[in-house]
Amino acid sequence: MKYDSNNLDLENCSVRMGTIKDANKIIELINLVQPETPWSHEYLIWQYFNSQGNANLYLIINDEKIVSLYAAVKKKIQVSGKIKEALMIQDVITHPDFRGRGFLNYLGRLCVNDIVNGKFFAYVFPNKLSENSFRRNKWTELTKIPLRTMEITSNDKNFKPLDRLVDTIEEFDDISTRIWHDSGLAIGVHRDYSFLNWRYSRPAAKYFKFYLKKDKGFFILKIFEKDNQKKIHILDLVVCRIEKNLITSALQFIKEFAVINSANIITCWLSKEHPYSEMFDKFGLILNTNTERFAFVINPENKNEFSDINKWHLTQGDSDVY
Repeated sequence: MKYDSNNLDLENCSVRMGTIKDANKIIELINLVQPETPWSHEYLIWQYFNSQGNANLYLIINDEKIVSLYAAVKKKIQVSGKIKEALMIQDVITHPDFRGRGFLNYLGRLCVNDIVNGKFFAYVFPNKLSENSFRRNKWTELTKIPLRTMEITSNDKNFKPLDRLVDTIEEFDDISTRIWHDSGLAIGVHRDYSFLNWRYSRPAAKYFKFYLKKDKGFFILKIFEKDNQKKIHILDLVVCRIEKNLITSALQFIKEFAVINSANIITCWLSKEHPYSEMFDKFGLILNTNTERFAFVINPENKNEFSDINKWHLTQGDSDVY
């Protein structure tokens, strides 16, 4: 029998919230559905239980197995200078044998109800397969993903004048929190040192972390290799509001970092009207208007700016899966 994805069929199934005790069963489902990017137990604990509090894990169970998962990870988000409770929808997965029974749409509605009742700000970067579920559940389209790319053509390795501006770091401290507070950026995940240290301690991933001019900015890079191509992802770059002139120097450092590491493309996310946009444009990191992925939000307080991408500091580090 075929089922309409808009209709729910829970025959022989039950619905409940998950806990850390479900870790192994969740990993089993995830690794069945996406064997090309398997999860470890360490990674799951980092993702769901080591951030701003335990994630909301909506589960559908069949014969003691988890057959559908809808995961909402807790975050803090800054909205016009105030820190708000937020949820990021992280993983939306159904076992292949149980697709077409309306599971994800149903779990999505449960999650939206909790978002609205709890007055959480919420955001998500769905893949194409699950995108329409968010539209059906009345999420607001924030933007196409503002991907920027730049091909590396120069072999210039002149690091000397920039080394004095850049310090490599292992962990973030109060300096990064002050930089974030002094950035003047209106909306974005609250990038204090606690969040940054969690975010950039993802298991089995290597990040390159830097301060600019000691305490005037920070940025994070990742080397990404696939199909014999090497890219440098700018996962984040934040400067104090009165130090915007440092952005061009930081981008020059990143370009030279790419050359030294034999990368031929730099990528990042940055919206068209972001305060840093003009400098990124002039440097050659140009918006790709052909991207087909979207970001969606739910705005519990009807704050117009939360649905305005031009107010957001939205970066590749907010997802790190592209």
